[in-house]
Amino acid sequence: MPNVTNTNYKGTLAATTVAVAGLTTLDKAINTQSMSRIYVEIDNTDAAAIVFDAFQIQASADGSTYNAIKSAALDYTSPTGTLLDASGDLTTLAAAAVGWFVLDCSGFDKIRLQASANTTQSVGVTGKWSGI
Repeated sequence: MPNVTNTNYKGTLAATTVAVAGLTTLDKAINTQSMSRIYVEIDNTDAAAIVFDAFQIQASADGSTYNAIKSAALDYTSPTGTLLDASGDLTTLAAAAVGWFVLDCSGFDKIRLQASANTTQSVGVTGKWSGI
């Protein structure tokens, strides 16, 4: 039997200010080439809600196109396909709340998260991730 090593990957999403207008990418894209699953936790550190627009995947390293694969409330409350589990409806993350999801990222090159502020002021967000 071959000797198999389970490698764990971990990182943080740097503190990001989510703007009121348009979409803000939370930190940077996460390279998932060597992972099969990833857990992502998003921490809304402010006193206002954010609209978690979508998480997007990039299928190959040679392309720059990102495609949204989950963006509706039902995607998170009744996960199917590549989304394995979620803390609830992530389309709106309440003030000072933490949300999370687990994604089967086999075959993806990168994922990135985008959000907008659901208020008249910008909102602070941080997070962390781990994968296998």
